[in-house]
Amino acid sequence: MTILNPQDLCSSIDELARHVKGRVRVALDTDRPRIVPFGTRQEIRELIREQVVKLGSPEGGLMLDAGIYPPTPAENVDALCEAY
Repeated sequence: MTILNPQDLCSSIDELARHVKGRVRVALDTDRPRIVPFGTRQEIRELIREQVVKLGSPEGGLMLDAGIYPPTPAENVDALCEAY
């Protein structure tokens, strides 16, 4: 296996880091049901930072993506792009 696409809301970022960081590339979807549509700019920035700090690794890598669905406001899309 070279890429793992986990259900990050079922497994914490800390648990994912403990088990796979540096071993396999993680394809992580940013929290689309809560943070992306309803979070503040700061919450979005903090989540992306946490994902990168805890899961990013030259040995295994990290791929981030986000689904943008209604009712996500344009300012949250902007905040997400800025954080990425």
